[in-house]
Amino acid sequence: MNFKVAFPNDPLTLHSNRVSDRDALRQENTAREILRRLETQPGLILADEVGMGKTFVALAVAAAVALTRPEEGPVVVMVPPSLKDKWPKEWAVFKDNCLKGEARSRLTAASADSGIAFLKLLDDDAVARKQIIFLTHGALNRSLTDEWVKLAIIRRALSRRTSMEHVRRALPRFAGRLLRSQWIDNKAPDLWERLLGHPPDQWKRIIQRAGLTMEDDPVPKALIDAMEDLDDFKPLLEALERLPLRESSYVDERLSDARQTLTDALKELWKFWLKVPCS
Repeated sequence: MNFKVAFPNDPLTLHSNRVSDRDALRQENTAREILRRLETQPGLILADEVGMGKTFVALAVAAAVALTRPEEGPVVVMVPPSLKDKWPKEWAVFKDNCLKGEARSRLTAASADSGIAFLKLLDDDAVARKQIIFLTHGALNRSLTDEWVKLAIIRRALSRRTSMEHVRRALPRFAGRLLRSQWIDNKAPDLWERLLGHPPDQWKRIIQRAGLTMEDDPVPKALIDAMEDLDDFKPLLEALERLPLRESSYVDERLSDARQTLTDALKELWKFWLKVPCS
């Protein structure tokens, strides 16, 4: 690696009216030394005392890497859950005080406290992509709960069996309750049927045309690709096949069964994605 950042002559400096020149110089020297060591080792621990400016040193390192190697994607800053709101606030202060000129507008950041939010940020095109992502620690170990990803799993499962036409007809009637997203039934009652009829990479346009706000693709491409390699949809298909064609006294019980198998399928999808090497 090669992170050439000459503090404080480049667009990045830790000198400001917030700290003394002596402290700023010490912090810059620390950041410069971290960058130097990262050229030959995968990581290190910064163990300064409280109040020595560790957060700003870390942000300076992240900003330096983002400025020096923009083509390699965003810099991910892992933060503890208890500090997930503090770090973005510190970034805003850092940006105003420590970045100069074009760098201040060029470097943008966003937060993700779930796996799906993280994937959506990675999925952005080069123009919209954030250079720094604050990822809450543990986010990647949580199973997916997003209704759009669940629907994509169902669509993929149904595509594997041609004898499920009755399920395809019945599913839009129960999809909101199955996915615990009945608010969609109220706003766009025919949306489920339209989405099931199109691949997930077209869903953003369909959702927007239905009058719902959707800024990102609802299902990240990484998960769409991972679904292609999943094989065992049998439990989910069996649960879906038990859904009634109309309301009945058994519908809540059968929706609960389908919901559980869907959750299991999502866990398998997530574990599979986490094992896929980054390209």
